[in-house]
Amino acid sequence: QTLTIAITPPKVANFPTPLTICSGDIINIGNTSPNGVVGTWSSAFSNTVGATYTFLPNTGQCATGQTLTIAITPPKVANFPTPLNICSGDAITIGNTSPNGVVGTWSSAFSNTVGATYTFTPNAGQCAVGQTLTIAIAPPKIANFSTPLNICSGDAITIGNTSPNGVVGTWSSAFSNTVGATYTFIPNSGQCATGQTLTIAITPPKVANFPTPLNICSGDVITIGNTSPNGVVGTWSSAFSNTIGATYTFIPNAGQCAVGQTMTIAIAPPKVANFPTPLNICSGDAITIGNTSPNGVVGTWSSTFSNTVGAIYTFTPNAGQCATGQTLTISINAQKVADFPTPLNICSGDAVTIGNTSPNGVVGTWSSAFSNTVGATYTFTPNAGQCAVGQTLTIAINAPKVANFP
Repeated sequence: QTLTIAITPPKVANFPTPLTICSGDIINIGNTSPNGVVGTWSSAFSNTVGATYTFLPNTGQCATGQTLTIAITPPKVANFPTPLNICSGDAITIGNTSPNGVVGTWSSAFSNTVGATYTFTPNAGQCAVGQTLTIAIAPPKIANFSTPLNICSGDAITIGNTSPNGVVGTWSSAFSNTVGATYTFIPNSGQCATGQTLTIAITPPKVANFPTPLNICSGDVITIGNTSPNGVVGTWSSAFSNTIGATYTFIPNAGQCAVGQTMTIAIAPPKVANFPTPLNICSGDAITIGNTSPNGVVGTWSSTFSNTVGAIYTFTPNAGQCATGQTLTISINAQKVADFPTPLNICSGDAVTIGNTSPNGVVGTWSSAFSNTVGATYTFTPNAGQCAVGQTLTIAINAPKVANFP
């Protein structure tokens, strides 16, 4: 007979190789190759360490085995930046793909007002692991420029673009140092900050109000201080002179809303009291010197005047006058006594020739006309304005003797 032997080529197990898996993934390679070869593996598979495995077909199959290399890939860790600090109310723009390309979903919607921790879960089919992301909510910093701000009209305004607490931004308009207004500060983007409004009130400067011009008496003390009647404090351009008239400038100290002034000081020469002196009076005469000099200076005398003893008196002007006093000498003259000879004997019928001036020069008048027939006593009164006293004069009338020749 004839025997025919047919030779069949063996079937080669065709597990895909090399096989790359993510570390830790389940390896579900069975014992039957895709083309139907049944067998066993040389060892159990590891999902953490790469290795090469041998597949041995079971007997009774026209088949050959194969080797299978498994490469282990470390999983990619999603790398969203965390923690994330955002400003309360800001938009949160975190997507579903991490910066390193892991795609997935978040455990819940993000809140931009309440801090929380969120979990990111990668989609299946990626060699990746998720992460947690903490979002901290920061309250916005409020720009804290001091307001309201009171400035003196015309002063420089030195408000910058950075608030005392560090917020940087811009102002709604340029500042005016003459007109009060309200300005808005807008923070630059990229800061967790809110702006503010700033009110600037303009104060008119206080003008120093020292009285001017000032008239003073030469030599008087000048008591002008460094604070004006309305409260402006400052310094004067030079020391004051109480003998030479001049104009002085007052400069307010810094830090006041004030302007200075000029003050003119006029120096007046003092009026000298001009009571006539020396004064000669008759002893006992009334002294009628008042307290106002002929040129109008009012004052007081050092003592009461005596009309019997000569003395020197001092006149002191009252305060508040630009005046100086004087001394007054009063000399007391003794009274001259009229010295008509008395008694006077005349012959009846003789002419009486007594005049109105005494032998020692006292001028006056007689109390009545003289009689040359009747004896009488007459009184002589000196005229006013003489330092003199009168007298009495007795006239005796003698009867004429008649010649008596026999």
